[in-house]
Amino acid sequence: MNREVEIHVVDTLAEIPADDWNRLAGDNPFVRHAFLSALQETGCAVRRTGWRAHHLLLTRGGAFAGAMPLYLKSHSRGEYSLLCRNKDLTY
Repeated sequence: MNREVEIHVVDTLAEIPADDWNRLAGDNPFVRHAFLSALQETGCAVRRTGWRAHHLLLTRGGAFAGAMPLYLKSHSRGEYSLLCRNKDLTY
């Protein structure tokens, strides 16, 4: 059996078969292929809005063995930690 492991970084799921991705994603709707693809296709999570996809794919022997949705963020708008620095913020 070929146990060679490779890690790939992809900037879109367009070329990743949905069934392969979803097999790894399980039942969590927020990491399933359709949800993540919709974020990019609608322009919500794209470079222009400050979110650049860098999804990790792990293959073992040429087959998908792991996946992790990741994004590089180019701004800090909407960061909870920065919002908490506001002196007028009350709990």
